[in-house]
Amino acid sequence: MVKEKIMVVEDNRPVAEFIQDTLRSSGYDVSDIVSSGEEAVKKAEQLSPDLVLMDIILEGKMDGIEASKQIRDRFNIPVIYLTGHAEENLLQRAKITEPFGYILKPFEGKELHTTIKMAIYKHKKDNELKKRMLELQDSRTAMLNVLEDVTEAREALEKSDRLKNVFIGMMSHELRTPLNVILGYVDILSTDLRSLVNEERREMFDAIVRGGERLKKLVDDIMDISQIEADQMKLYMQPIEADDLVKNCVNEIVIPARNKSLDIIEKYHGDKTHIKVDRLRFPQALGNILQNAVKYTNKGSINITTEVENNIYTITVKDTGKGIKKDFLPFIFALFRQEDEGYKRKYEGAGLGLYVSQRLFTSMGGKIDVDSDEGRGTEFVLSFPASTEKVLIVEEEKPELPDVKRHEEVKKEVERKQTVLVLEDNPANVDYIQFLLRKLQVDYVTAASGKDALECLEENSVDGMLIDISLATGMSGVEFLERVKTQDRFKNIPKIAVTAHAMKGQREEFIKTGFDDYLPKPFKLKDLRELLARTLKGYS
Repeated sequence: MVKEKIMVVEDNRPVAEFIQDTLRSSGYDVSDIVSSGEEAVKKAEQLSPDLVLMDIILEGKMDGIEASKQIRDRFNIPVIYLTGHAEENLLQRAKITEPFGYILKPFEGKELHTTIKMAIYKHKKDNELKKRMLELQDSRTAMLNVLEDVTEAREALEKSDRLKNVFIGMMSHELRTPLNVILGYVDILSTDLRSLVNEERREMFDAIVRGGERLKKLVDDIMDISQIEADQMKLYMQPIEADDLVKNCVNEIVIPARNKSLDIIEKYHGDKTHIKVDRLRFPQALGNILQNAVKYTNKGSINITTEVENNIYTITVKDTGKGIKKDFLPFIFALFRQEDEGYKRKYEGAGLGLYVSQRLFTSMGGKIDVDSDEGRGTEFVLSFPASTEKVLIVEEEKPELPDVKRHEEVKKEVERKQTVLVLEDNPANVDYIQFLLRKLQVDYVTAASGKDALECLEENSVDGMLIDISLATGMSGVEFLERVKTQDRFKNIPKIAVTAHAMKGQREEFIKTGFDDYLPKPFKLKDLRELLARTLKGYS
C-alpha cells in the first residue's frame, strides 16, 4: 500500500521532528522538512507531496500564508495550517487561501492524524468532482446532475465529515485529561469520607460519579466511531457459549430495571450453542440495546429470548416502552440521530450507541433488525450463525512484560520507601498523581518536560518512571523513553506509559516501543496500586 507523502514546513526544529515522528508512527511518509516559505514552494514543485503541513509564522520574507497560496494555485496541493497564533488578522488572511484545516499548537498526535486523513479525503473527492464536471461539461443535463452531486457532497462533507472528524480527533485528550482528575478525586473522597458525610453529600458524590462515567462512555463511543469510520476496528473472534454471554449482559441491567420497577423476563434456548464473536465487543453492543430498553421504558417489562433455528442463533429484546415513530425507523442506526432532537429533547444521549452496536454486530457477522410503533414498545432481533468450530479457552494474548519477583523473594531485600519519577506537564494531573503516591506511601520526584526529567535523574535515584506520552514542550514521552532505555543504569527500572491514548491496541503499541507497562487515563487509586505492585521491586 502506497503511503501518503506529507511535507512539513516548520522553522522550530524540535516541533518539526515531533511532527515527523508522529506522522511516521501514523503510517505517513515525510517527504521533507523545510523552514521557509520560499523553500516550501520550491520543494512542493520538486516532490509533489500529497499534503503540506504549514506553520504560518516562518523565517524569511515569505510567511506560511503566502507560501500556501502559491502552492495551492500552482500545484493544487492541499495545505493544513499549524499555528500557535489565533490573531484575527492572520486567520482572515489564511482563510482566503482556502486551507483544508487548522491545528492550533500544542496538539495531539491523534488530532493531527484525523485532520490529515479528513483533508486528504476531501481533496481527493474535490478532484474527483472537478474531473467529472470537466468530462460532462458538454451535456447540460449531466452537468446539472453533477452540480447537484457537488452540492450534496459538499453539504455532507461540511455537515458530517469535517465537523465530526475534527471533533473526534480532539475529543479523547480534551475529555480524558480532566476526567482523570474528576474520577480519581471522587474515588478517593467517596472511599475515605463516605462514612463521615451526610446523605445529601453522598447523593452529590454519586451524581459526580455518574456524570464522570457518562463522559467516559461518550469518549469511548467516539473513539470506537473513529476506528469504525477508518476501518481500523480490530476484532478478536472466538467461539463462545451464547446463552452465558447474553445472561452476563442482562445481569448488568438488573439493578437499573429494578430501580424503575421494571420486570425482566428471560427465556433461553438452553443448549450449549456457540457463536463466534469478540468477547469484549459483543457485550458492549448488546449492552447498548439493553440499556436503551431500560432507558425508554417507564413501566412494564423487558423480555429477552434466545432461540436456535436452521443453525442461526437469535436474540430478541422486546420492551413495553415508548416505542419509535414509523417515519423515524429508517434512521434508527444513523450516526448522531435521535427521535427527539433540539430543545424539546426528553432523553439524554449523543445518538451514538445504536450506530456503534449495529456496526459491531455486522462486523462480527451478525444481523440486527428492529420493529416498533409509537406507544407500543420496541423489538430488536439479533441473528448470528451458530459456530461449528472447536471451542478453546484461550487467554487474551498480551505482550511479554518483565518478570516480577515473588513476594517471598522481595521481602528478603532491604526494605526502603520506593521513589518514582513523575513526568507529566498537566498541573492538575501532577497534583493528583502526587496525592495518590502519598496515599500509597511512595516518594516521588516530578518533571514537566523530558529535559527536566533527564536533569532530575542525574540528581535522584528512582525505582520507577511514570511517563506521560503527550508533552506540550520539547521531547515527547516516547522520545524520553528512547533517551533513557539504552542507559545501563536505567535498564532494570520500570518505565510506565501514562496516557490518554487509550484506544484498543494502543497498550500493545506502547509495550512494543519499549515501555514495561501501561496506565491509561482516567485511572483510580486501585489502578495505580496494582500497577506499582506488579512493576516496582519491593513494593506490595
